[in-house]
Amino acid sequence: MYFEFRISRGNKRDIFVYLPPSYRYEQNKKYPVLYMHDGQNIFHAAFNGCSWHVNETVDRLIQNRSMEEIIVVGIPNMGAERADEFTHALEGVLYSSDKVQIKPKGHLYEAFIIEELKPYVDAVF
Repeated sequence: MYFEFRISRGNKRDIFVYLPPSYRYEQNKKYPVLYMHDGQNIFHAAFNGCSWHVNETVDRLIQNRSMEEIIVVGIPNMGAERADEFTHALEGVLYSSDKVQIKPKGHLYEAFIIEELKPYVDAVF
């Protein structure tokens, strides 16, 4: 399952969501949520043509009773902006002299997850 999530800060991305087997029967149950970065790869082949098969692994672990049921939220990166999103401005680091110019936006990415995505997932799932 996936849906497009519009970020109020002017960008948009698809969000991929794995729902556990009992979810369709127990929608009022509270499930732990695992948020995964580079989410375009977690359920199907994407960037490099490979999938991490997280859904299959979680299904198997649940079936084997090795883990409890969870919801998994895959947050795709924004391609060329990936390094910007995953980088924080650190004192003394000269990002402008790096091989690839990075504009640190890690604080915005964290705010998106904490202030927008998590409340949305908590309300909907």
